[in-house]
Amino acid sequence: MGERFARRELTGGAPITMPVCVTNLGLVPYRPADVESLPWAVEMVNLYLRHPRHPMWKYYLWCRDVDSRAQRIYVGGTANNDAGQLEIHRHLNITRQFASPSW
Repeated sequence: MGERFARRELTGGAPITMPVCVTNLGLVPYRPADVESLPWAVEMVNLYLRHPRHPMWKYYLWCRDVDSRAQRIYVGGTANNDAGQLEIHRHLNITRQFASPSW
């Protein structure tokens, strides 16, 4: 994969526990205070491996990480594929490079 966030090591700090609820549905975290409160992708993957059947995985959950193009990373979406597998993606920031053709 070659992305820096994928090489992050799981630290020996306080373990991430299961969240009580999922919040901010449909919102992309942009404010620094919102981003700093997010877990790292490696922490979310570790949590998924310990609790793969938790209902939160049906959502796409934001992570603190960004990829080499500064696109925010998210994980989850197990309800959106036939195998129920965890997905890891980057959020494309829509810029003026995206457009619609017209005739």
